[in-house]
Amino acid sequence: EAGARIAIAEDQICPDRVHLINITQQIAYEGTVIWRKRREIAISFERSFPVSEPPGPSLAYLRRIWVERALR
Repeated sequence: EAGARIAIAEDQICPDRVHLINITQQIAYEGTVIWRKRREIAISFERSFPVSEPPGPSLAYLRRIWVERALR
Protein backbone atom coordinates (compact mmCIF):
# COMPACT_ATOMS: atom_id res chain seq x y z
CA GLU A 1 0.00 0.00 0.00
CA ALA A 2 0.98 3.64 -0.17
CA GLY A 3 0.86 6.23 2.58
CA ALA A 4 -0.10 9.75 3.55
CA ARG A 5 1.39 12.95 4.86
CA ILE A 6 -0.97 14.64 7.31
CA ALA A 7 -0.95 18.08 8.90
CA ILE A 8 -1.56 18.02 12.64
CA ALA A 9 -1.68 20.58 15.43
CA GLU A 10 1.77 21.36 16.76
CA ASP A 11 0.94 19.97 20.20
CA GLN A 12 -1.05 16.97 18.87
CA ILE A 13 0.03 13.61 20.27
CA CYS A 14 -0.18 10.79 17.76
CA PRO A 15 0.43 7.09 18.48
CA ASP A 16 2.84 5.02 16.38
CA ARG A 17 -0.01 2.86 14.98
CA VAL A 18 -2.98 4.69 13.45
CA HIS A 19 -6.16 4.28 11.44
CA LEU A 20 -7.12 6.80 8.80
CA ILE A 21 -10.65 6.88 7.36
CA ASN A 22 -11.37 8.20 3.88
CA ILE A 23 -14.98 9.27 4.39
CA THR A 24 -15.92 9.74 0.71
CA GLN A 25 -14.32 6.51 -0.54
CA GLN A 26 -15.52 4.57 2.53
CA ILE A 27 -12.12 2.99 3.12
CA ALA A 28 -10.12 2.66 6.34
CA TYR A 29 -6.33 2.41 6.29
CA GLU A 30 -4.17 0.91 9.00
CA GLY A 31 -0.61 2.11 9.21
CA THR A 32 2.47 3.16 11.09
CA VAL A 33 3.83 6.66 11.59
CA ILE A 34 7.22 6.65 9.84
CA TRP A 35 8.27 10.22 10.56
CA ARG A 36 7.18 13.25 12.55
CA LYS A 37 7.85 16.91 12.04
CA ARG A 38 6.57 19.86 13.94
CA ARG A 39 3.15 19.99 12.30
CA GLU A 40 3.14 16.90 10.09
CA ILE A 41 3.31 13.14 10.26
CA ALA A 42 3.85 10.57 7.53
CA ILE A 43 1.98 7.28 7.64
CA SER A 44 2.92 4.11 5.79
CA PHE A 45 -0.23 2.11 5.08
CA GLU A 46 -0.07 -1.61 5.74
CA ARG A 47 -3.61 -2.59 4.84
CA SER A 48 -6.95 -1.14 3.89
CA PHE A 49 -10.52 -2.38 4.15
CA PRO A 50 -14.07 -1.17 3.55
CA VAL A 51 -14.96 0.83 6.65
CA SER A 52 -18.46 -0.65 6.50
CA GLU A 53 -16.93 -4.11 7.06
CA PRO A 54 -14.11 -3.82 9.61
CA PRO A 55 -12.00 -7.00 9.96
CA GLY A 56 -12.97 -7.85 13.51
CA PRO A 57 -14.91 -6.51 16.46
CA SER A 58 -11.96 -4.52 17.83
CA LEU A 59 -12.18 -2.22 14.80
CA ALA A 60 -15.98 -1.79 14.82
CA TYR A 61 -15.52 1.69 16.29
CA LEU A 62 -14.16 2.82 12.89
CA ARG A 63 -17.54 2.16 11.30
CA ARG A 64 -19.26 4.26 13.97
CA ILE A 65 -16.85 7.15 13.37
CA TRP A 66 -17.40 6.89 9.61
CA VAL A 67 -21.20 6.94 9.99
CA GLU A 68 -21.06 9.97 12.31
CA ARG A 69 -18.77 11.92 9.96
CA ALA A 70 -20.57 10.91 6.78
CA LEU A 71 -23.85 12.32 8.09
CA ARG A 72 -22.38 15.81 8.55
